[in-house]
Amino acid sequence: MSNKIRVLVVDDSVFMRKLISDMLNSYDDVEVVAKAKNGEEALSIIDKFPIDVVTMDIEMPVMDGISAINKIMAVKPLPIIVLSAYAESGAGPTIEALQMGAVDFIRKPSGPISFDIEKIKSELIEKIRNAIKIDIKARSKQKLIFERKKYDVSKLNQNLAVVIGASTGGPKALTLLLKEFPYNFPAPILVVQHMPEGFTKQFAEHLNRDCKINIEEAKDGTLVRKGNVYIAKAGYHMMLESIDEDKNIIRLIRGEKINSVMPSCEPLFDSAAKIYRNNLIGIILTGMGKDGANGIKTIKRFGGITIAESKNTAMIYGMPKAAIETGAVDFIKPLNEIPDLIIKIMTLER
Repeated sequence: MSNKIRVLVVDDSVFMRKLISDMLNSYDDVEVVAKAKNGEEALSIIDKFPIDVVTMDIEMPVMDGISAINKIMAVKPLPIIVLSAYAESGAGPTIEALQMGAVDFIRKPSGPISFDIEKIKSELIEKIRNAIKIDIKARSKQKLIFERKKYDVSKLNQNLAVVIGASTGGPKALTLLLKEFPYNFPAPILVVQHMPEGFTKQFAEHLNRDCKINIEEAKDGTLVRKGNVYIAKAGYHMMLESIDEDKNIIRLIRGEKINSVMPSCEPLFDSAAKIYRNNLIGIILTGMGKDGANGIKTIKRFGGITIAESKNTAMIYGMPKAAIETGAVDFIKPLNEIPDLIIKIMTLER
């Protein structure tokens, strides 16, 4: 019996199906066992054959990728990686796919027909190998119950700020988390979500439609305001700069990748810790790697409160685990208990 990862490649282009399949079959631990030209054909294959991971195009005839993901997650959940040609102007469907349950995505390097698909070869195989580790069936059955407790905003600490880091699985986790905060939440929330360039603006817009609190992609020089959520712009590190005792602004910095990513959580966490000191809550959610672990230590060193998502709800436990292993995490909580914990922290005298 083969121990290879069984992959289904879904793409409306016969040429792309062959290129992607040949590329993946070049690895000893992967086998493309089936190909489909649209979502309807993919569903039929999944119903008949054992599949471990699906790569899914979005724009296809008969049944598009969004509809297919929705049906797959409802009837036979599998780890799905979106392999899409969408650029900034059309990134919305990819964001929707991630919020619906797709575990990750990669943008085709040069449009729907990408002769240079080999450019993403190493990234795609890494994502496939990580996807196989996710217990997607358990995750799909998991119904997170958020306790929607009423609280008096005026009694919450008005000086606090919240910083959040997330990667794989983050779009869905952040959607669920940020839905819990009211429009008049008395703290700024700054978020680093690892994404390719061109996708964070659409992600912020999707979140803003889904949530009561105001959410926007961060811009350089923006004054940080209470009750706003700022999503780090992909391709830039986001930092905070104090311009006087009560005013802080966002700085977007082009630089070297940190922990192989840009934006990285580290510059945000480090700069926020030095400004807000013991009035900062730092949170690490689902994601691969160790980004944010050093920043969590900095937040703790300056007196802030630190939280990591527990293994019970994190799609990928890498980032929370790395943060916890530093010894600087105060609370380890499932995603659905984090909003109430934030409110409890905000009721304490600091």
